[in-house]
Amino acid sequence: MQVDQNGNRKFLVEVLRLNLLHHPNIVNIIGYSADRDHRLLVYKYMPLGSLKDYIQDPSPSKKQLDWDTRMKIAIEVAKGLEFLHDKAQPPVIHCNINCYNILLDEGYHAKLSGFSLAKLGPIGGKHHVYIKFQGVIGYSAPEYVMTGELSVKSDIYSFGVVLLEIFTGRKAMENSTDGDEHNLVEWLRYFCSYNNSQNFNGMLIFPFFLKLSFKLVPLHLVKWWTLKNVVECLSNPPKMHVSSPPKVVHFWMI
Repeated sequence: MQVDQNGNRKFLVEVLRLNLLHHPNIVNIIGYSADRDHRLLVYKYMPLGSLKDYIQDPSPSKKQLDWDTRMKIAIEVAKGLEFLHDKAQPPVIHCNINCYNILLDEGYHAKLSGFSLAKLGPIGGKHHVYIKFQGVIGYSAPEYVMTGELSVKSDIYSFGVVLLEIFTGRKAMENSTDGDEHNLVEWLRYFCSYNNSQNFNGMLIFPFFLKLSFKLVPLHLVKWWTLKNVVECLSNPPKMHVSSPPKVVHFWMI
């Protein structure tokens, strides 16, 4: 990863934070180089690239992720975030959760990367910190975008958007044929209000994941789930009434 000449502060922040964060689902930093205006972070090589390569812009050479692999990636990302929020001392808010920053090792093991925007979480009974918005539109919680109030809820919202991408095959922000941009969360709320969410092409298990994802992307971040809740739900989905996992059916095929 090469860092531009104006990124000295972000570069040092990422080096320090990655050195302190050790978890199977967080990318390992091997070293760094700082030679005048040329700065490099050296990560462990992730042979399968990023989740974006499989979800947003799959090339013919990329294997489509089956249902079990998508579930595995979702659980591992949730575990990485749970570590940042609940086990790191002090807690860390990633602030930039998206498909670009989820890297895949051999066996499709997911690892979080992209910590240049990360912030230390609030302490002393506080629930959020105030910063100028720096996230990615489509992934960022509306309240963070509008007010600058950043909390662990903001990461949970972003993870909810990633879940929706994993389960629907659509991008967080889509460009339509008429040139307009459509937000995935808003589009799905509209879609589900006019369709029977209990039967998406026979995918009996799919409504469970839609409901779970929507618990993470509420209209207002008042009621929210912890990552511990999410890991438990993803690890113990409802039993299916079919002999094999559902086939992956992208929403653009429905």
